[in-house]
Amino acid sequence: MVRDWRPPQHPEPDETVARRERRQARSPEPVWGRHPAAEAARRTVQNRALFPLLTAMARPEVVGGHHLATLRGPVIIAPNHVSHVDAPVMLQALPAHLRERTLVPAAADYFFDRRWLSAVVTIAINAVPFDRRNEIADSVRRCERFLRHGYSIVLFPEGTRSLDGRLRGFKAGVAHLAANTGAPVVPVYLQGTHRLLPRGKAVPRPSAVCVHVGEPLFAGPEESARQFNTRLEDAVIALATQARGWRHRDRVPEARSWRERWSASRRDAVVGIDSGSSVDGAWRDAVRAEAELVPPASPGAPGSWMVRWRSTTPR
Repeated sequence: MVRDWRPPQHPEPDETVARRERRQARSPEPVWGRHPAAEAARRTVQNRALFPLLTAMARPEVVGGHHLATLRGPVIIAPNHVSHVDAPVMLQALPAHLRERTLVPAAADYFFDRRWLSAVVTIAINAVPFDRRNEIADSVRRCERFLRHGYSIVLFPEGTRSLDGRLRGFKAGVAHLAANTGAPVVPVYLQGTHRLLPRGKAVPRPSAVCVHVGEPLFAGPEESARQFNTRLEDAVIALATQARGWRHRDRVPEARSWRERWSASRRDAVVGIDSGSSVDGAWRDAVRAEAELVPPASPGAPGSWMVRWRSTTPR
């Protein structure tokens, strides 16, 4: 009688059964996205289409890129999340040796519910499904496996996009990955992507974008995931505070256009400088430099729409 005894089986509540029935099937992982042929296609798409389009629309600039240049091996890149262009902008800011082995966990219920969309994001940004509703623990273990195999990941600690561009509370997924794998976490603040493509919009508008990169953080041996998560959030907040006084400025072009050369020759004629005259070379260069301080009356003149657009402060 004792040998045949079994504990009584309690029937499950109806809510638990209904929840299991409503649970969606797990999104298949696109292993083909890491095939050499897919990597070659991704490199072509990024260099020929994606990155030139971002450069034309946003002119992204990287502040603190030296923190990324010295990294080798798997890292966790943790930027804020306010737009769908955050991942492409972050990939463009990465060095080439780090970008080629970087994965982007994307929402499985948004990007991998349609085959054509999953193929597009896999080819463009090397996305992998991340189930943020049902199988969160399984998705975190999948990211941990990627890190142990030498891949870097771009994981947003906020979990979802912000509505107004402000920072939201960080979730502990990134902290758990850093504590379990020992991979460094790079805090990043993306400035201007909310104006480029805000949540709920489908068409981007030109806006200056700046990527502020912080110093990599390592989880301490006796530091809990909650403590490390707080430290990571403080680092991103510090980058956001630093970005408030930053103004985006275009770099000076290496070669002048024909119009700029023609305007410079006209200014030389006005001040009486001739290329064949016997005037001292140092004095000629000084006069030319002083004359070039006066900007030409062109679309790039002070107060014109082009200068105002170039000097817009990303928010």
